[in-house]
Amino acid sequence: MAHYVLAVVVTAVTCLQLILAQTEIQDDISNEILKWEPSKEMKTKYPYYLSGYDYEGAPVWIIEFGKWDLKSAAEAGGETTENFDKYVHQYFGTLVNSTGDVSANQGFFVIADLEGYDINQAKSVAGIQKYLWIVRTFVDAVRGDKFKGGILVN
Repeated sequence: MAHYVLAVVVTAVTCLQLILAQTEIQDDISNEILKWEPSKEMKTKYPYYLSGYDYEGAPVWIIEFGKWDLKSAAEAGGETTENFDKYVHQYFGTLVNSTGDVSANQGFFVIADLEGYDINQAKSVAGIQKYLWIVRTFVDAVRGDKFKGGILVN
């Protein structure tokens, strides 16, 4: 079953790369979202961080996606789900803004670490819907040449 989930994720990432290669850069990342401070709990439950830069100077981001409990985020509702959605928007805005000068066109690179992924996430309709929402939001946020590439590990 884990191989099936991995195949679906790899297919989604490949589709994202194809879509992003054919779209334009979106310049309307909200400063309000970028200034918002998520709770420590949210940062712990949904970790991502800047790991460094590749040999061309592009930022390399790690997202510990295996720790992200999308099912709980989706099913919680109310302020919890709103804050999760805001956090995701902030994450994507941070990725886009980390590339610096648009004219340099260096893009960013993402390493998605799936260690700890619970297969029950794939059995949850709410979790799958939230995953698809994240993919759609990612495409909307990083249109154009900003996304240099990504890999999945673990």
